[in-house]
Amino acid sequence: MMTRGDCDVGTSCSDNESTNKVLLVVDGVFQGAGALATVVGVLQPWGSESTSTTTTTASKTGIHVAPASLGRATPGIVAFGRF
Repeated sequence: MMTRGDCDVGTSCSDNESTNKVLLVVDGVFQGAGALATVVGVLQPWGSESTSTTTTTASKTGIHVAPASLGRATPGIVAFGRF
C-alpha cells in the first residue's frame, strides 16, 4: 500500500486507485481469515473421538446439512430437508 502511487484529486486515475486500495485491503482481510482458519484447523484434535452420528426425525421441518462419505477417501457434505 505504501509503494502505490498517489493520484491528484483532479486526475482521472484517483477513482480507480482508491478502488484498488480498498480491494487490496479487503483481499488482505480475507487472506488473514483464511490463514487463521487453517491454523485453527491444524491445531484441532482429530481421530475417532471427533466423529459423531446425528439422527434427525422426519417431523422437523427445515434444511439440515451433515458430513457424508461419498466413497473411499472421498469426504463430502449432504443437505436434506422436509418442507
